[in-house]
Amino acid sequence: MDKLVAEEILKTLRKEFKKFDIEEFIVLKAIQSKNPFQLLTAVVLSQNTSDKNSLEAFKNLIDNLVDITPWKIIETPLEKLEELIKPAGIYRRRAEALRKISMEIIEKYNGSLDKILELPPEEARRELMKLPQVGAKTADVLILFLKGKYTIPIDTHLMRISKRIGYANSKADYEKIRRELMDLFKPEEYLETHLLHILLGRKYCKARKPKCKVCPIVRYCKYEFKVF
Repeated sequence: MDKLVAEEILKTLRKEFKKFDIEEFIVLKAIQSKNPFQLLTAVVLSQNTSDKNSLEAFKNLIDNLVDITPWKIIETPLEKLEELIKPAGIYRRRAEALRKISMEIIEKYNGSLDKILELPPEEARRELMKLPQVGAKTADVLILFLKGKYTIPIDTHLMRISKRIGYANSKADYEKIRRELMDLFKPEEYLETHLLHILLGRKYCKARKPKCKVCPIVRYCKYEFKVF
């Protein structure tokens, strides 16, 4: 796709979603504290569930632990931790993941992600992905929201939209799509690009029964014309 077209799409999305509720994004809620581990916890809670459910689980942790740290996670009895994050779903698996991540950060990094995040972006990304249960998307979310301008996380919405609209081809994997979007948009637009496309996916470009007829960027999209 031409970069000028990509910029027009972004301008259109800015107008469409010029007002949105911060509550729609658990990561924006979590980042308010400037606590990297708190953001990581929010991302783990948000995987494969709605932000409404993950926000409820996240609020439970805040209300009970006050400050979410690796030590607080480890000190909380497993059954209690599971109960607190239950609204997010698959709570046993999530609780175990949070405990494994917490233990690793305590043992290898003295309980803080700061040293990792001080590394150059790509090196920090690789280091974060060495943590249990932390994949490319989770690492990219932390880097984008805490360091800015260095990457674009590709969630299910961006994956779907990128292939439908033509940012990337239908067989492109996570890394290919990430690189394509990073090339199409300016670094200072990465965060905006990420958030606005998530909103587009939630409201219009749904996995099932996309609302193509009323989509604000349908004139740029190849999916409507059955290209893929």
